[in-house]
Amino acid sequence: MKNKVKMVWQQGAQICLLVLLLLPAGVGLSASSLHITSGEPAVTLASQTSNSATFSWAAVAEASSYQSYYVRAENGYTSGLVGTTATSLTHSGLVSGTYKFYFRSVLKDGSYSSYIIIDEIVIAN
Repeated sequence: MKNKVKMVWQQGAQICLLVLLLLPAGVGLSASSLHITSGEPAVTLASQTSNSATFSWAAVAEASSYQSYYVRAENGYTSGLVGTTATSLTHSGLVSGTYKFYFRSVLKDGSYSSYIIIDEIVIAN
């Protein structure tokens, strides 16, 4: 069951279904007692060069800012976490390789959305 919970949590929008499936029979929830929002940014690769990748997304109403980092497949290098209040971000100084980029929203209530992963981005210097 742990793997299923993790998968559903990462998909964010389906968590409400998970909560309802795990409730015992006869237990009800009102809309006011359960507030679940996914809040993930819908990130797309806007452009890339021989050493950078620029991503963009529409503003998320529940978000106060966004965070991102990347992992290089060839050696597992993981960048530091970068924050922005903008709706685009450029990761620069990238060396040749295949990357996974991770993005999430920092929500106004202080919580975070699930990460969105953009993978298989190839940088060729």
